[in-house]
Amino acid sequence: MSTCLNATLEAIAKRDHLPHTSRVHTRVEFARDYRGFQFYLTAQVAIPGVDTPTAQRMVDLAEHRCPVAKLLAGNANVQISLVDQIDFTTSPT
Repeated sequence: MSTCLNATLEAIAKRDHLPHTSRVHTRVEFARDYRGFQFYLTAQVAIPGVDTPTAQRMVDLAEHRCPVAKLLAGNANVQISLVDQIDFTTSPT
């Protein structure tokens, strides 16, 4: 997910004549639920140097263009969030 989403963001930045500064960190968690086991995927996207409304538009567009994000679209266990800074220490909420 991280590589595909970041490559898509790079293409969007290039198209919009913006520097490619995006970073994507994806956490995959495995947990038991009432049906057995499930995976939970959370992607944090940071785009330093780009204002928040522009960055959010880029993330939204990337979600619709990235082949992996399209494959996972509609799955309640998948979250993609724009963040100011990626947090590598705690589990995203």
